[in-house]
Amino acid sequence: MAAPLKPWQRRMRLAGWTIIALFGAGVAGLALKLSYDVATYVDEPELMEPGQSYGVADYIISEVLFTAADLKFYAYRFGPEQPFRIVVLRPGQDGVEECAAGEAFDRWFIQVTDMYHGAALEYPVANEPGDWAVFELIKYETPVEENDMRMLLPTRPGEPIVVEWAHIPGQYPSEWDPELFARVKQGCAGLGANG
Repeated sequence: MAAPLKPWQRRMRLAGWTIIALFGAGVAGLALKLSYDVATYVDEPELMEPGQSYGVADYIISEVLFTAADLKFYAYRFGPEQPFRIVVLRPGQDGVEECAAGEAFDRWFIQVTDMYHGAALEYPVANEPGDWAVFELIKYETPVEENDMRMLLPTRPGEPIVVEWAHIPGQYPSEWDPELFARVKQGCAGLGANG
C-alpha cells in the first residue's frame, strides 16, 4: 500500500493536472480557430473584380449548349477544322430544327469564347428560376471549368446580360452583345447558314 501524500505533494499533483488541462484546452481552442478560419475561407469567397471572367481558344471547343425555358440550343462539331451544326428543340413543337452554322453563328461563337464582366450588381436581380438560361462551352475533353454559369437575358433594350456562377457570389453584367444572344433564340433562322 502506498504511503499517503504529503500536502506539498498533493499541491504539486494538482498543479500538474491543472497544467495538462490548460494545455489541452489551448490545443482544442487552436484547433477550433483553425477550422473556423478554413471554413470561412472556403465558405465565403469574395466578389470578383471587373475584368475577364474567362478566355478559351475557340479551336478547342467542340460543343455549345444553351438551355432556356423556351429553347434547347445545341451546336457541335467533330474536329477543330469542321464546321458547326446546330440542333434546336422547342417545347410544344414536334420535330427538331437542324442546320449548318452560318456567319452570324461564327460572330456569336467568337464572342462567347471570352467573357468580360462589370462590377457585381449592388442589388441582385430577383427573377424566377425559369427566367434564367444555362450556358456551357465544352472542350474536346471536358467542360470549360470557369463556365458553369447561368444568365438572364435582357427584357428591354440597353440592359446587359446578367450572369452568375455557382461557386462565386454575386451577379455581374456581362459585356456580351445581347443582340447576338437574341439570334440564338431564333435558332436556325438567326444563326444558320441560310439565316
